[in-house]
Amino acid sequence: MSPQGGLFEARRSLVAGLGAGGIAVALASRSTVETQFGGVSIFVDRPFRVGDSIRFQAAHGIVGSIGSRSMRIRGPHGTLTTAPNAGIAKAHVTNLSMRSRFLFDHRVVLPPATGKAEVARVLAALLVGHPVVVKGGRIPWAPPARHPRLPRAPPPALYGRVNTALPFWRAKTLDAMTRAEWESLCDGCGRCCLHKLRDDDTDRIAFTNIACRLLDADTCRCKDYANRKRRVPDCVKLTPARIAAIDWLPPTCAYRLVGEGQDLPWWHPLVSGRAETVHEAGVSVRGRVVAEREAGDFEDHIVTWPGRSPARARTHGKTRKAG
Repeated sequence: MSPQGGLFEARRSLVAGLGAGGIAVALASRSTVETQFGGVSIFVDRPFRVGDSIRFQAAHGIVGSIGSRSMRIRGPHGTLTTAPNAGIAKAHVTNLSMRSRFLFDHRVVLPPATGKAEVARVLAALLVGHPVVVKGGRIPWAPPARHPRLPRAPPPALYGRVNTALPFWRAKTLDAMTRAEWESLCDGCGRCCLHKLRDDDTDRIAFTNIACRLLDADTCRCKDYANRKRRVPDCVKLTPARIAAIDWLPPTCAYRLVGEGQDLPWWHPLVSGRAETVHEAGVSVRGRVVAEREAGDFEDHIVTWPGRSPARARTHGKTRKAG
């Protein structure tokens, strides 16, 4: 082979190598480029914001954060889903927070002997007289749910006066509540006032049974609520915008439940009408905490119960009377 021919072959091999390398780089960077463009499209189009409740594919929850490469979604059961922006940009995303109306499936229990006039009155109060029910237009039809047969002689205690007014925590979003309504959502359990430890490597939260120095261990309320931020600088003030981003709220927290579109449990004082039910259900920290000044090493007091819902809180409500 002549020197010119060898040089030509070397150049051709070099060009071929550069071409194959370029293709490999292009294929390898394709997902990165898609992710970056996906993040740009989310920021520009703004189909949802932090704090919105969304549903896409098999995921459903509250948007906790939106980054340049991925976003985090807090699920109804406290799970945390991390999704790449490229997948979100391609998926069909439903923003539940942007809906203009809600479909409520009302179930009204009436005695078997109720007359037609009374039934008509109750339906009129629910469908016509209620201030938040849409008047006019077509209502999507759904097949009626199957209900168990009523007993022949139901006890009178099962039937109370039909309350057609929605409570504020079902009729309003967190950011639409008044200051008084917002404050009343606190059930007084005291779980938020326990010290928590965060792992620097895994970013996971560990609960402790050590109470903040301002927490009254008997009433489970703050001793100086108005000045808590001044006396305890790292005390976190809850706001509607922060609820979705905080990963240490207990599963029983009313702010978390309402933010995820759930109803309040039977033991919440707004439902039961009594402040003691939060203690009776085993949700509060009463009798389960140690004082901050007596704790010693915080790692010796790591517990798991603040991150769980007690069995009594989940079952006792089934025996409540309807009112």
